[in-house]
Amino acid sequence: MQPDVTVIIPAYNRSSVLFRALNSVKAQQGGKQIEIIVVDDGSTDGTYDLLTKHMPEVKVLRQPNRGPASARNLGLQIATGKYIAFLDSDDEWLESSLKYRVDFLERFSEIDMVFSDFEIYRGNTCVLESFLHSRKVWQNAKLIEKSPACFIVQNFFDCQLIQPVAQTSSVVIRKDAMGNEDIFDETLQVAEDWEFWLRFSARHNAGIVDRVLVRKYMQNDNLVEKRYLWFENNIRADRKILQTLKLSTEQKKYIVRRMGENFFEWAYYLINEKHSALKGIKLLAKSFVISPSWRCVRGLLKAMFVLCKYGVKSFGRI
Repeated sequence: MQPDVTVIIPAYNRSSVLFRALNSVKAQQGGKQIEIIVVDDGSTDGTYDLLTKHMPEVKVLRQPNRGPASARNLGLQIATGKYIAFLDSDDEWLESSLKYRVDFLERFSEIDMVFSDFEIYRGNTCVLESFLHSRKVWQNAKLIEKSPACFIVQNFFDCQLIQPVAQTSSVVIRKDAMGNEDIFDETLQVAEDWEFWLRFSARHNAGIVDRVLVRKYMQNDNLVEKRYLWFENNIRADRKILQTLKLSTEQKKYIVRRMGENFFEWAYYLINEKHSALKGIKLLAKSFVISPSWRCVRGLLKAMFVLCKYGVKSFGRI
């Protein structure tokens, strides 16, 4: 019998929190048949052995470390559920999270993607009770109410473009709405989910269950040691969106400004934290060409000061 929902969970060295995520899936109520797929993305902490020993009902796939996009794509290849839900290994679903979102898709056939609000925890402390309602962009969301707390988001693409309102752990999509092109971009280690939801929503309607149904945990290890990847991948995602999606003039302007901002923030990081003034100057120049501003000029002056203070040797400090 075909399962109602396939849940795809990529995991990389998260054995300490993975079972929290899995237990939150197993605790879901609503009578839905759930297929759980965990993709072990080259973990070295015994994830695979722990899963096969303690949760034999979970389908576990293994691959060399290729990133979350590749892991999700591998899960999609074997998913058999009518609906596809995603959950990050360090997050968890709250009570009836899956039921609310799947019920939405079952009731409204014109919607192919549904997401929910979520709360943010750092350790055991809630630092944000409602992500969506704390964001200015959400105040401009154009909603059509379908039932209590269930809405079609008419301008989801615009909202997601400005600030990610759909996080991977909060999304469920209709499997038969997915085409061959609906895969995560494996060249992106960061922003792969933002780019995917933009691309998917450009062709499909999105809905929102306006309830907090997901608990997202902020981890201290999120690219702290590899911040250059964050900047580099966000800029790559910006360029791809400009080149591949049909955007309005205003949308293009926003992405161009965003790219300029990313170049500036990258330069600021290099100059102030790594004292790599020469690389910072190159990035500031790119930022200025893309999106001219006085702060780029001030940044260039500061970079010259850093260059004088630390010397040309700072060029190799990255």
